[in-house]
Amino acid sequence: MNRPSSVSTLTAGPGERVLEVLDFHVCADELCATVVLEPIDGCPALECCIPVEQLHVDTVSSHVPGAGKRGAA
Repeated sequence: MNRPSSVSTLTAGPGERVLEVLDFHVCADELCATVVLEPIDGCPALECCIPVEQLHVDTVSSHVPGAGKRGAA
């Protein structure tokens, strides 16, 4: 079985992980996305509009021995 050797998350800023992207649209001539941010510190998930240029894909290597190799268990 192939296992990913890294994990990617979509973020909207420090400590703001995106759970879901609902749509893309234009606000005031700027490409934006409607996203759902994960709950933080007991606050519920938040749906908001954010400029696409502020979204970032963060990739973290999992450093799992044998990750990504065929036949690894």
